[in-house]
Amino acid sequence: MIKTCLLHELGCSVELCEELICRTPEYQFLKELMSKNKMFSEE
Repeated sequence: MIKTCLLHELGCSVELCEELICRTPEYQFLKELMSKNKMFSEE
């Protein structure tokens, strides 16, 4: 399971990402794409 989101990769805090991005439907969709494509490593 991917623990970091795109903004975290760009240097945002995990808390900020969890609140603003990781809970949004758009991010959930991106997370599934990333999981399928394995384009982003788990960190």
